[in-house]
Amino acid sequence: MICETDLMWWCSLHKCRSLKDIKSVCDLGVQQLYAAQGAVFAETARTFVQLCGEPDVSLNDCQSSPDMWRRLKREIVSLDLVGSDYSLVRFDLNRDRVPTNLKNHFDFVTNTGTSEHILNQANCFEAIHDLTRIGGIMAHAVPFAGYENHGFFKYSMKFFTQIAKYNDYDCLDAWASVDENDIQPKPGVAGFFMDQVGMFRNARSGDQHPIDFYRLKLDEYRSLDACIYVALRKTRDRAFQVPVDMPDD
Repeated sequence: MICETDLMWWCSLHKCRSLKDIKSVCDLGVQQLYAAQGAVFAETARTFVQLCGEPDVSLNDCQSSPDMWRRLKREIVSLDLVGSDYSLVRFDLNRDRVPTNLKNHFDFVTNTGTSEHILNQANCFEAIHDLTRIGGIMAHAVPFAGYENHGFFKYSMKFFTQIAKYNDYDCLDAWASVDENDIQPKPGVAGFFMDQVGMFRNARSGDQHPIDFYRLKLDEYRSLDACIYVALRKTRDRAFQVPVDMPDD
């Protein structure tokens, strides 16, 4: 899903690469447009289309990312396993390799809440690398904290810094969105660890389990949901390098 926050961020990336120069776009997943704050979305969309060099285009009734990019006269391909938009190329990020006709092809590759749903992270980020042409931008907006029952992964700063280091990417921007008023109880977390569905009955059959000894108050667990936004630029035509988390020395 792409909202006004994503458009606002992409407008700021105009300082690193003119949005007018972005002619080909690849979305991981067929993305819908969502206006969380209608007035903010409308204002941001006006700025976005101007920076893209299409000031007469309106996005007010736009429902999807493919529709948006087509209105802006850009090539758009969406990689997904499901969907009906004619931008769709059926592609499994867990195992498929980027076909020759799409390799090193795109100026702008967006990962707005898709990669955390992919178990094979190495193949997913290799696909992103292979899709992007030299000088192209990879824009990631993914879970950073919280989201305990969303997708398979949350991402760390080290994940992206090491990806960039191993592949000689330029780091253009990084920031995190956190709603300080969004501390909510997470009953799903408490239920899982307190074994409300009986998944762990073998270990819980006695009375010596640490959860009982320490009287852990999992039903009071709270957390903030946060997303990390990272923009990286591909600088070299080389095979993707998978990072290893080892000390620098």
